Amino acid sequence: MWFWPALVVAVAASAALLVLTHQPIVAPHTQITLATAVAAAWAAAAAVAWSRYRSSSDPHLLFVSAGCGALVVGTVVYGIAFSFAIDLPQVLFRQELSALPSVLRVSPLPVVGWQVAWAVAGACFVLALPWRDRRGKTPVSAATVLGYTTLATGASIPIAAFVAEALQDGHPWKGFNIGLPGLDRFALGPVGWFIGGAAALLLVVAAWREAWRGSNARGVHPCLAGALLVAAPMQLGVIHHPLQGMGFLTWADALQPLVPALVLAGLLLSQREEISRVRRATDRATDVLSGRAEIASTLAHDLRSPIATVKSLAATTTQNYDRLSDAERTEFLSLIEHEAGRLLDTVNQASLALKVDAGTLVDDRRPLDLATVVREAIESADTTGHYLTAELAPGLTVEADRKNLAEAVRQVIDNAAKFSPPDAPIRVSSAAAGPLAVVEVADGGPGIPEDRRHEVFGRFARWRPVGYEDRPGTGLGLFIARGIFAEHGGEMETEGAPAGGTIVRIRLPLEAET
Repeated sequence: MWFWPALVVAVAASAALLVLTHQPIVAPHTQITLATAVAAAWAAAAAVAWSRYRSSSDPHLLFVSAGCGALVVGTVVYGIAFSFAIDLPQVLFRQELSALPSVLRVSPLPVVGWQVAWAVAGACFVLALPWRDRRGKTPVSAATVLGYTTLATGASIPIAAFVAEALQDGHPWKGFNIGLPGLDRFALGPVGWFIGGAAALLLVVAAWREAWRGSNARGVHPCLAGALLVAAPMQLGVIHHPLQGMGFLTWADALQPLVPALVLAGLLLSQREEISRVRRATDRATDVLSGRAEIASTLAHDLRSPIATVKSLAATTTQNYDRLSDAERTEFLSLIEHEAGRLLDTVNQASLALKVDAGTLVDDRRPLDLATVVREAIESADTTGHYLTAELAPGLTVEADRKNLAEAVRQVIDNAAKFSPPDAPIRVSSAAAGPLAVVEVADGGPGIPEDRRHEVFGRFARWRPVGYEDRPGTGLGLFIARGIFAEHGGEMETEGAPAGGTIVRIRLPLEAET
């Protein structure tokens, strides 16, 4: 999969940027611009995830939206607002280096607050995928998730303020070192390491879970995994250079827009795939509905004649029962039985065709001996008046549904008997051809012209060979057979027999040997 090599490169590049980071540079306006762009990207990702959640009710998208929203707040408050609030950039621009010791007593609140916001987002991403099966349980409430996320994000301000106060008021952790010469060292201390480490750990766990889900899925899962893996080192980088929202930039800050860009790309890619899936499903549903309408229309036409015949015969028998001889009554009842059989065959064919067309056949596949299934089909086929021979290779095993596969082969044999002259032989054979099993049904009929062979597999095939125009039938037999073989991974074709007639060739995958 193309994404995983790119993901490894992205993570390696992230680590390299952090390792090769040089001293920070004073760039307050660039820092504000970058933070604004990042906040806008997170806002876009949150909006897309929320929109998709509203249409799909997928809790994964709800938590992703909440996490992105927390980062919008964290970036705006701690990355932008505090950049305007502090006076460090102005002092540096005026080059009043003598004032630096007093100015550098500014609160580390934006750094700690940014860490807490990422910890909240990391928790949302970890909870995005359920840890256990929630089928049959109450769905996750959007109000609950957004409420807790809002509460946690809001609590980041007093938490950050408390930590910042401890760092400033003569605490051993104080000190500042932004890489500029002559400045005291400022370190976030154990609290900063704890918050940043917790955020990094949460992001790594969330990335692992998304990657595990993404191993069998495309779209948002692998992209989100890559984004979280890129974001995790950023939490350690800000501990090394606690400059978030203070008007300074490092090379590692280039990673900040990459993270929401990956998330947004995954959401948009997943949305496009979902739209394509829905479009395919809609097209399929349209085809099924049109096929059902055609089957219903043709069924009504084909049933009208035998129903009228049965009704006429029954009415005649009822009205003239006393005047009819026993022989005439027997003849009328035989005709009624024959027409009723035609009706039943038509209804059964139409019902089976509807299931094949909609893909709703009951499918209980298991390894089967192909010769046994073909013999079952031969025994149930109507080959009256024809001499049938079977040459079936033993030991051919296919994975199939016994009932459906036997029905498909029977349809082919019935079709061969229907369009062959009386006493014409029918030969059924099976053999192995590499990884495939090949079943052939050859008849002695007039054959099918090459330009007509594609027509016989369609719904309600109406083409008939010369001399067979009046043969009854729904024209669904080969359509049903081809559909069942296709469901089993097989294919079906016709060709002319050397001595005349038609050969229907069926190819099915053989069961792999273990």
